[in-house]
Amino acid sequence: MVRIIFLCNIVKKLMIQTIFLTLITILVTVVILLNMFNQSFMFIFFFIKGLMLGALYETEDFPEENITEHTVQVALLIFTFTFMWETTLNKLNTGNES
Repeated sequence: MVRIIFLCNIVKKLMIQTIFLTLITILVTVVILLNMFNQSFMFIFFFIKGLMLGALYETEDFPEENITEHTVQVALLIFTFTFMWETTLNKLNTGNES
């Protein structure tokens, strides 16, 4: 009985490690692919003190530079991942401009 419980604990630890490594591998692959195709892409990873769970999406327009900056931030317990990239600002010309 003790051996079964011990084996179950080992299997649980291995599953958690496998899931964590899979998520890290997917994250690194996404970052590499985005860097290849979008030169304005930036990835920031940092630890936080305490626990946090949530997500944020924000856009900011810079009309004088004709760009829109996008930010996606995901917080999972003590890890925070921030993705930032820029796109061209789309202007709609609806009237006469002088």
